Amino acid sequence: MTRRRIGKKLAIWLLVFCLGASSAREVQAAGISALLESAGTREAQDPARESSQDGSGEEGENKETAAAEESVEETAGVPAQEEPFFENMPDDVAEETAEAEEEEETVIVSDEESVEIQLALAREGSLETLMNRFDNLGIVDIESGYLNVREKPSENGKVIGKMVGNDICDIQETSGSWYYILSGPVEGYVAKEYIVTGDRAISMAFEAMDNPKITVDTDVLNVRTEPSEDSEILDRLDENERYDVIKSQGDWIQIELDNDSVGYVSANYVTLGYTLGRAIEYEEPEESIRQQIVDYAMQFIGNPYVWGGVSLINGCDCSGFTMKVYQKFGVQLDHYSVTQAEQGRRVSSDNMQPGDLIFYAKGGTINHVTMYIGNGKCVGAQSERAGIQVRSWTYRTPVKIVNVLD
Repeated sequence: MTRRRIGKKLAIWLLVFCLGASSAREVQAAGISALLESAGTREAQDPARESSQDGSGEEGENKETAAAEESVEETAGVPAQEEPFFENMPDDVAEETAEAEEEEETVIVSDEESVEIQLALAREGSLETLMNRFDNLGIVDIESGYLNVREKPSENGKVIGKMVGNDICDIQETSGSWYYILSGPVEGYVAKEYIVTGDRAISMAFEAMDNPKITVDTDVLNVRTEPSEDSEILDRLDENERYDVIKSQGDWIQIELDNDSVGYVSANYVTLGYTLGRAIEYEEPEESIRQQIVDYAMQFIGNPYVWGGVSLINGCDCSGFTMKVYQKFGVQLDHYSVTQAEQGRRVSSDNMQPGDLIFYAKGGTINHVTMYIGNGKCVGAQSERAGIQVRSWTYRTPVKIVNVLD
């Protein structure tokens, strides 16, 4: 355990983490109010995004960022689904202590505690950064499913993007009962009734920043079974991929890959912070059975993950999700990812189509399945933390792709 000195401000944040979520909201209320007050008077800003990478530990970098021996071809031109709002994490928490005229209090914290404090500071800083970057913040207020972004302000307008609950956007103008928005790579019209604005949007954004994530800062990063460079490599992550943080352990961070797969990554090659989702691009193809299947599956985004479950509303696991979606269209699949991988025709990533099933493995055994929806994305029941959600189809290394339709 290393000893670090921090000032009163960081001591308060440590107290916040000890008190729990409800107390944290009370302690932070004054800070949020100040941000809300300043939002009304600030000028529109477009601060340059900062980025940092720890250049220390050359030997560690060679081990932890080694390129994978085998790679999976990716669909070219896949847009990023999210953009993070980060304040750069300090190399030493002591640097965060502001100079004060009065004598400062001293608190001794461990490495794990210092990471928690950094995340607390990042959460408030992320909200402030968000407010500075958005002239008119809007946040999607739906409990499940998705919100269509349309080319024209009409229910008959072509769908060009999709958003889920707590995704954010910058509102450009109003057209009757529609907002024209910018969100990630998408710009178009959304129904006003599903978008929250003003002070409530800022409060919702803060509440939505409840799960810290890591963002990979190097080309390829090893995920290991234990917090050690000598442990087995479980998976490899690509640059800019994002994963939920479970806990920190010294110089290592435990992340969730999916519900039955967790691993450790070196803290030297990731950025800690909070992110809110943006719209993803959507290309509306000609009506087909595959498109019907994808549209049906995406109705359940945001619903819970339940191990062993088969309810698309109340909760299902990964194979339960694909089984129930295909059951709707007369295709019978087993409730087990291993056997689902044998219930169709194997295809290459070059020939993959919306509706095809993508399988992932742990220790050489298939343990997870998702459905490809096009544009480099997949939908599936991911984990108890994430529920049913959309991700990049290569968020883990796929081991098999199966066509169960033809």
